[in-house]
Amino acid sequence: MAKFYVESNSLRVIVDGAAPVPAAALAVSQAVARHVELAEIVTVSERGFVSEREGGWLYDTDLMLETGTLLGMLAEHEMN
Repeated sequence: MAKFYVESNSLRVIVDGAAPVPAAALAVSQAVARHVELAEIVTVSERGFVSEREGGWLYDTDLMLETGTLLGMLAEHEMN
């Protein structure tokens, strides 16, 4: 499993996972359960937290996902 660095607003966690989107969904799910405020965008990277990079540069492999999309995925998963 890979390590994914997931961040959004004050959320900054490292999640083990097979793929970036499920890792981000897990991080968002845990954040919602703890009432952590999230930004509109969640960034996911295997190369560390984007906010710690000079200039906030993104690599080609980094993902920017809409928080609402991840929350929708979680809600759909819970209904199944």
